[in-house]
Amino acid sequence: MKKQFFILASSVLALGAQASDGMPTWYGLVNKEIRYISQDKKAAAPTYSGVTDVDGFESRLGIKGDYNETSIGNVHYKFELGINSNLNSGTDRIRIRLGHVDVKNSWGTVRLGQFWTPGSLAILAADPWMATGSQLFAPDNDDLAGSKSANGARGNGFKDQVAFISPEIAGATITVTHWKSNGGVQQGDKWYEFDLNYKNQLGSIDFGLFGTFAKQEMDSTKGSPLESFWNAGLSLSQKDWMVSFVYGTEDKGKISGKDYEYTNMMIGAKYMFTETLGLLANYGSTDFGKEGVGNSQNDGEQVQFSVGLKSDVNKFISHRVMYRNTKIETKDGISSNTAFTKNTANAVIYGMTLKF
Repeated sequence: MKKQFFILASSVLALGAQASDGMPTWYGLVNKEIRYISQDKKAAAPTYSGVTDVDGFESRLGIKGDYNETSIGNVHYKFELGINSNLNSGTDRIRIRLGHVDVKNSWGTVRLGQFWTPGSLAILAADPWMATGSQLFAPDNDDLAGSKSANGARGNGFKDQVAFISPEIAGATITVTHWKSNGGVQQGDKWYEFDLNYKNQLGSIDFGLFGTFAKQEMDSTKGSPLESFWNAGLSLSQKDWMVSFVYGTEDKGKISGKDYEYTNMMIGAKYMFTETLGLLANYGSTDFGKEGVGNSQNDGEQVQFSVGLKSDVNKFISHRVMYRNTKIETKDGISSNTAFTKNTANAVIYGMTLKF
């Protein structure tokens, strides 16, 4: 990862000799929550509370800029560090969240580095509780004993990638991405991902559609099953409200001779009482192992529902309060990380986000 950053930084500095613009812009964000969790008594911590970062959307510090009309086109760069001050977190205290360079011409954009794919960004935009303790795309697994890594959608997080993004034609863009898991050039799982995003208006209503298909090219562990996933979603919005729907499946390949599959669904809704105060809600379900087997991979379902209020103090500061309910049921087998087959958890969360 460090080597990649130095390569990107060198590219940006080299382009600086060819362009007069490109002055960097520093930016940052502090995102903190205090949570009260109450769950099944069989869990290791059935009731607890505390202050924490948001998993995957921790506080951060970044730099970005543009070099226009260089000899290779318009160039945009971004480098961002995630800074997690939660002492109990199992993740890195400081990590590279983003680090990429975009080269844009009339024929499209090439993006190289570490970034979100358009399919993942579309899922995040469909969730009104994105970047909070009630998000569906990357839930806080530490909160819930037996929780699965996703709830309602599957996408690609921060990976080393190369992507081609087509120009927008009649509201539609197509992106082709090759990405891989961490582990060096010769290691890790390699994937191809195809994304279609479409935006238009139906009268006064903003209308959006997106679709994603991703397929694993190889697995770093010989003999492991090759995977694939797809998502499709739509969103409708006006100034005062938004509704969204996402559906998809994950094919885990064959495990013990049987197909293993996740089925995901998520629904989001938002209504603004005023320009600064809104009611937000989401619902997500993941059926894990519809045709699975009863070993460490379990048949079962995880469902999450959240509702609450979000208020913008100004364009830099916002805060929220929400209630979250999650139910996990294992239908076949005992998971390797929990000693029970059912868990119902309730959470009351207050959070604040400050941008600068």
